[in-house]
Amino acid sequence: MSDKIIFKDNISDAELIDELLAKTKSGEIIPDRFLVKPQNISEVMKKRICSKVVSSYKDNQSKFTKAEYAKELDITPGQLSLILRYDHRKFSLDFMIQIIEKLAEKDHELALSINRLATAI
Repeated sequence: MSDKIIFKDNISDAELIDELLAKTKSGEIIPDRFLVKPQNISEVMKKRICSKVVSSYKDNQSKFTKAEYAKELDITPGQLSLILRYDHRKFSLDFMIQIIEKLAEKDHELALSINRLATAI
């Protein structure tokens, strides 16, 4: 089995987590092999968070300038630009989690996904 995660654009995080948990419980996949190697988990999480920021920014582009949107997330416009380009290497996972928590304050489905993930861990 591959050590890489396959990202599906047409599935919500909640559905993906539910699918992975169901497959784990049924024995269809082995929990320690269905995601990524432990040293890569933070990189995968940061990439997923970038994806959420990009999606949210596109949805709100008509309401905010980049500077205004960065302010909403409590980050600088330069940091937002890096995240929109998926250049997350300069940021810690803690920093990225703070950003996703800000997004979750305004997105109920995202908040539920984060809660499901926290309970699954």
